[in-house]
Amino acid sequence: MLREWLHADSTWRVTIFGYSAPVSDKAAIELMSGAWGTPDRRNMEQFELIDVRSEDEVCELWNKFIHTHHYDYCTDYFQSSLARFPRRTNEDYLTWCYPTTPEEAFHEANPIPDGGFKTFDEMWAWHQELIDIEERQKS
Repeated sequence: MLREWLHADSTWRVTIFGYSAPVSDKAAIELMSGAWGTPDRRNMEQFELIDVRSEDEVCELWNKFIHTHHYDYCTDYFQSSLARFPRRTNEDYLTWCYPTTPEEAFHEANPIPDGGFKTFDEMWAWHQELIDIEERQKS
């Protein structure tokens, strides 16, 4: 599945959450590299890196996936596109990169409540509205 998702032309953004890509995990890195391709081939896609290590250290580990400056880095999940635009990260990226109106270019986030979930059930309930919209649009 990972190979298919990374290879797909519809994959515009990839988020790496705290994975250090150790040299010992050569098979996983080769799988990802083969599916993703070279940074020159993926020159408009965006890599997002969430990690507590320094930006320079993390970018060095993932440089074979990142085209020049096409990455976002943060140390906190709540600063990431996953939390700021839940279930809408591609939409966020495409409207930022290819806006057709000023509203799209300067759209606001729909962030999850920072620290507002005490249980997974609360988190799923909050996301359910977005999921319901997706299901209605498929029909």
